[in-house]
Amino acid sequence: MKEESVWFNCYETKFRKRKAKKIVLIVFLLFVFIISILFSYYKFVVSRIIIQIGQSKIEAMLANSVNYAVSKTLSNGGIKYDDLVKIKTDIDGKISFITANSIKIN
Repeated sequence: MKEESVWFNCYETKFRKRKAKKIVLIVFLLFVFIISILFSYYKFVVSRIIIQIGQSKIEAMLANSVNYAVSKTLSNGGIKYDDLVKIKTDIDGKISFITANSIKIN
């Protein structure tokens, strides 16, 4: 009877070790799977959003720089706004069209 219980305990210990190894393997594979999903999400979604935000900031900085340069040039007194743009109004005083002098603008 003792031999059977020793054999059963030995078998049970081996079974527990195998089960523990399988659980560790499953947890590891699940971890790798989750990490790969997060990496893919970052690569395809988050990085594109970051690039778009960067482009928007660059475009805003460019617009501010151009506006500053134009206002600086116009404020020096060398060129007036009326020299660059002609505004035509109708009888009621409403703007009918605006023409730009592209030669002076360039």
